[in-house]
Amino acid sequence: MAEYEWDPEPPTIKQRLLAIAYGGILLFTTASQLFGWRVFGEYDKQVSTAWTILGIVLFFLFMPGVRRNAR
Repeated sequence: MAEYEWDPEPPTIKQRLLAIAYGGILLFTTASQLFGWRVFGEYDKQVSTAWTILGIVLFFLFMPGVRRNAR
């Protein structure tokens, strides 16, 4: 029977802090758009959309995978 393991290793503290910072900024930009705070002026929707797309790209670049160990 084949064994599997996570590739790469679990996230480091630095990666976790960056993820928390990204989530906070995403929440802020989305809230600005939805609640009409107009923090970014007329560009609230564009900033929120750009930040979301950036997050999707980063997710697929750094998403962990599963590796099969050869025996």
